[in-house]
Amino acid sequence: MKSNISVKIWKYLFYVAFVSGLYSVNAFSSDNSSKLLAVADDIVSAFNERNPERFCSVLNFDHLARLSAEKSFEVKTEQDNFVKGFLSTTSQACNQIIQNVQRSGGQAKFLRITKRAGSDRILVRLDLGESGFDYMEYLAERKANGDYQVIDWYQLSTGQLFSDTIGAISRLMIDPNPGLVMKFLGVKKVDQDVVDQIRTMTNLIREGKFDEASDTYTKLPSHVKDKRIMITVGMTAAIRGGNEARYKELLGDLAQHHGDDPSAAFMLIDYYFYQKTWDKVLASVDAIESRFGQDAMLELLRANVYLGNNELEKLEHHARKAIEIEPDFVDPYFTLSTGYVNAEKHAEAVKIFDVLVSKFGYQFNKDDFYAEPLYSKFVQSKAFKDWPHVNAVN
Repeated sequence: MKSNISVKIWKYLFYVAFVSGLYSVNAFSSDNSSKLLAVADDIVSAFNERNPERFCSVLNFDHLARLSAEKSFEVKTEQDNFVKGFLSTTSQACNQIIQNVQRSGGQAKFLRITKRAGSDRILVRLDLGESGFDYMEYLAERKANGDYQVIDWYQLSTGQLFSDTIGAISRLMIDPNPGLVMKFLGVKKVDQDVVDQIRTMTNLIREGKFDEASDTYTKLPSHVKDKRIMITVGMTAAIRGGNEARYKELLGDLAQHHGDDPSAAFMLIDYYFYQKTWDKVLASVDAIESRFGQDAMLELLRANVYLGNNELEKLEHHARKAIEIEPDFVDPYFTLSTGYVNAEKHAEAVKIFDVLVSKFGYQFNKDDFYAEPLYSKFVQSKAFKDWPHVNAVN
C-alpha cells in the first residue's frame, strides 16, 4: 500500500546536466494550435507507449545537429563532422531517451502550449513514480507545409536546451584539451592529468560503469570538482549507480557552493527536503512555477512541505488545489489522507481512502494498515473499525 509520498526529484540526465536561468511564462496565441497539439500527442504517446520511433518522427534532427555543432565548434569541417556523427546515432538517442523513462515506469502528461523567446513550446511533465518528476519544453517550428517539428527542447533537470548539452559534452569528449576545459569550467589552471580524469569519467558514465565514474570524480582537485557542472556529473554517476549516500553528499556540495544560484532550485529541492529546510523548498517551488506556470505537481510539493511541518490547514489547501487542477492525479489524495491521519482526523482520512477506492480502484487490506507505524492510532479508531471497505475486503 502506498502510504508515503516520495519527494525525491529524479534527475533525467541523458549525458550531463548544465543549468541556466529561469524565465517567465507568456500566454500562447496561435491559429495553428491543433497542429501543435498533434505534435504534443506524438511526444506524450511516444513516452507512454515506449515508442522511440514515434518520438524520433517529430524531431528535426538536421536542425538540432547543426545548431549543436554551431554552438560548440568554430571550424566548419568540425561542425560538419559533428553533424554527420550526430545524424548517424539518432535512432540510438531516441531509444535511450525513451528507455530512461521506461526504467522508472514513468508516464508523460501534456500540460499546455506556451510561447517563449519567439518560439512555440509544448510543455510536458514526466511523472516518474517514486523517482520524482521532470518538465520538458519542446521548441516547435512550423515547416513550409504548415506542419510542426520539434527543433530543440529545454529540460528542467538539466536547466538547458538539449542542443547546448549535447554539443558541449560532445566537444569535451572529442577534444578535452586543457585550454578547452579551462574555458568550459571557468578555471585558471588545469593540467593534462585532470583532463584525462574528466575524459575517463565521462566515458565510464557512457559505458554504464557508474561506481568507477564516481570514484574518478572524487579524485579530482577541489577547484575543479566543486564547479557546478562537475558536481552535476558526479551526481549523474551517483544517481545512475544507485549510490544514495553519495548523491546526498553531492547535493550538500551543490548547496554549499552554488546555493545562491536561482537556477539550481530544482536540483536542490531534494537537499532541502532532506534537511527539512521548508522555506527553501517553497522558494524553489516558486522559482519553478515562475517558469512553467501553475501545476498540480508543484501544489503537491507545497502540500508535502506542510505535511512535513504539520500544518494541516495549508496542507489541505494545496492538496485540494492540486486535485482541482488535475482530478486524475492520485498522489495529492495520499498526502491528504496522511495529513488527516497525523492530525487524528480519522473519519476524514477514511473519506479520502474511500475516494481512492471508488475513483482509482485501490483495494486496502487491514493488515497493511496494522503493519505501518504511521497508522497505529488510526487502526484503533472507531472510523477505521467501522470502515465498510476494509471490513468487506477482509
